[in-house]
Amino acid sequence: MRELEADGVVRRAKLPPPAGAQVYELTDRGRALEPVILELGRWGSVAPFPAIEDAEIGVDALVVALKTLYRPGGADAHIELRLDGQRFEARIAGGTFEVARGAANEPDATIAADPGLLASVLWHDGDPAALAIEGDKRAAKRFLHAFPLP
Repeated sequence: MRELEADGVVRRAKLPPPAGAQVYELTDRGRALEPVILELGRWGSVAPFPAIEDAEIGVDALVVALKTLYRPGGADAHIELRLDGQRFEARIAGGTFEVARGAANEPDATIAADPGLLASVLWHDGDPAALAIEGDKRAAKRFLHAFPLP
């Protein structure tokens, strides 16, 4: 992290009270790397998956995978993802996909799961009925079908 900070890719910040924890955030230079990271993810997504029982995926890795594998073509959807207690606002609109940390304001649907379960449903033929979905089930289904493997 020190090298990334020295190279201007990340900077240290302190969360406001009551947390007050020190965190790292991307600089403009760091955010400019996103297209490169997503292309690397697309390249890697054609490699064979490890056995599902051997694979673990974290919240942030899952969110990056969603960005990597999004394919335009379906109808719009506004979803709140709740992944291991963390909330993300995910929006498909006009053929683009955006996701940001934080609660969604009036989403079409909410999908709650641990990252491994959601990855299983998206990419390993897992049962969508295992997901906790509230709200418009059709919007959730559209969302789930927007991230096929190449």
